Amino acid sequence: MRKRRNSSADLEREVILSVIILYVLICAAMIGIHYAQPGGTATVTSSSSPSHAEGSGRNRQ
Repeated sequence: MRKRRNSSADLEREVILSVIILYVLICAAMIGIHYAQPGGTATVTSSSSPSHAEGSGRNRQ
């Protein structure tokens, strides 16, 4: 029975480590995409929502 308890703890550690690695990978990808975007260019959206329309929101003057 001792072996089964150890195996369960090993599985728990492996799952926790996998989640942490996945989180770090996603964060690194998001940061990389953020800094890879060329500066000074306007971003566009393919959304048809009125709130995403050009000139809407707090940047409207």
